[in-house]
Amino acid sequence: MEKTKNVDVMLERELPTPFRMFHLFERKPHYEMDFHQHETFYHVNLVLSGEVRVICKNETANIHQNQVFVVPPGLIHKLQSNGGYRQFGIDLTLEHKQEELAVLARGAFENQFTVTPVRSVTERFSSLEEKMRNPMPLNLLNLLNFAERIVIDTMEAVLNQKKESFSEKVTKILQERDPFRLTVTDICRLLNYSKSQIERISNRELGCGMMEYINNIRMNEICTLLRWSDMPLAQIAEKTGLYDASHLITFFKRHMGTTPGRYRKDRQK
Repeated sequence: MEKTKNVDVMLERELPTPFRMFHLFERKPHYEMDFHQHETFYHVNLVLSGEVRVICKNETANIHQNQVFVVPPGLIHKLQSNGGYRQFGIDLTLEHKQEELAVLARGAFENQFTVTPVRSVTERFSSLEEKMRNPMPLNLLNLLNFAERIVIDTMEAVLNQKKESFSEKVTKILQERDPFRLTVTDICRLLNYSKSQIERISNRELGCGMMEYINNIRMNEICTLLRWSDMPLAQIAEKTGLYDASHLITFFKRHMGTTPGRYRKDRQK
């Protein structure tokens, strides 16, 4: 990070709809803001440097430089940062039905917590601070252009994520990596989705939760190895991401209602 004093600047006046407020700030290491919510507006936040953790009721997302997180109205959330971070925040009021940007943003964000990368930001923190503290007409115009670009880039990134089907994205990730070593958190990070987004879309498009989907792939691989190889159970367990033969037996029996040994014997007759 650049070495500057602690910064916390807000700009509310003279902003056209749907912009409600701009907020530029720096948070020092070990920062924490307790659970809160925004009643009537979307909070679009670009992390300029550092990292912040957003904790919602059923999920946690770690947001890095050049990533945007969108907090919809009414979502109770908490912020934490061990190393500190810098952020440019944009409050959007999207109830203006005739405002084109508001209409597009409502369609893209769909009242959901969203995390997505955006194009690399070249605007320096010190330059943004200077414009925020001196909102003369030209500085204000530059800030509006900057904020509008962030919102538009965020919408484009969200809509592009939706173009490629979720199942195609997941299949690609599982093909390129060892699926049995991946966690739901890993997949969230790779897809730039929050955990609630992953679970909601997974249930809709795959018919089950993400962990259940991975376990189904694991189960198919175990059955294939039991049927078509003489590989010991301990080796099968290692290959499919289970701790040992005992865990394999428990996992297999829970899903298949029989033991691996009995399954192998019946299928190899």
